[in-house]
Amino acid sequence: MQCPQCGAEFETPHALCPQCGADLIPAPLEPAGPDIPRRSWARRLLWPALALFIFAASLAASGYAGLYRGERDRESQVQATIQTHYEDGLRALNDGEYELAQAHFRYVLQLEPDNALAQQGLAEAAARLEIKPTPTSEAEQSLVEQLYEQARAAYEAQDWTTAAGAFTQLRAIDTAYRQTEVEEMLFTALYNAGTAFLTEDSLEKGIFYLDRAVALRPLDAEAVNQRNLAARYQSALGFWAVDWEQAIAKLEELYAIAPNYRDVFSRLYQANLEYGNCLADAGEMCPRSDERRGGTEW
Repeated sequence: MQCPQCGAEFETPHALCPQCGADLIPAPLEPAGPDIPRRSWARRLLWPALALFIFAASLAASGYAGLYRGERDRESQVQATIQTHYEDGLRALNDGEYELAQAHFRYVLQLEPDNALAQQGLAEAAARLEIKPTPTSEAEQSLVEQLYEQARAAYEAQDWTTAAGAFTQLRAIDTAYRQTEVEEMLFTALYNAGTAFLTEDSLEKGIFYLDRAVALRPLDAEAVNQRNLAARYQSALGFWAVDWEQAIAKLEELYAIAPNYRDVFSRLYQANLEYGNCLADAGEMCPRSDERRGGTEW
């Protein structure tokens, strides 16, 4: 055995060095046991905290999702109400009930002030009220017959808007007068006027007249398709130069189902250019072209 202090060597173990008196018994090591419980408690506290955080995050996400769904449901209900009153207004207009038609169209405009079709319907009802005849009972039959002759003459001349107006006035006085024949010619006049307006690029009038026609009976598939394409196109143009991102989204939807419809291709191209210019002016990076256009090939 050797003393670590003075280096003296001796054969038998000693508690103290015989030469220098240094302590030769090593100090016991500090037990490591207490650290283990501390680490165990830390782990026990970590998992509940993590679980609480995940639970709170889930609640927040669920709350946001519920709020979004609720807002979307409310918007759907509003749109359904708008459509119902718009259709009721069309039926009232076709039946010559102009005050009732005005009430329905005004209600639509309360919910959606920029609804162009309701504005068109309200204007049409107001115009019909201004010229609505108020005959005595003795003159009523003669006036109905005069209106019928005027409407039929316009119908045969293919003056569809005049014919539709005259037949509508006739129905306002006497809905039972030659009911089947008048309704048939009114539908045809409204249908032909609507398709003609769509061809002439008067899309709002075209949609409005076709909607009046469908209030009498269903349209054929081609007319429905042209009416819906025109409505999509009008919806996209409503965002033109106002919200480029929305305009692009609407045009993309139309391009996906009818790539050759009117100028949808050039409109979509121009909208992307304008949107990119706006982002560049704002100092932002433009979105990736394939992300923004949904893979549309130029």
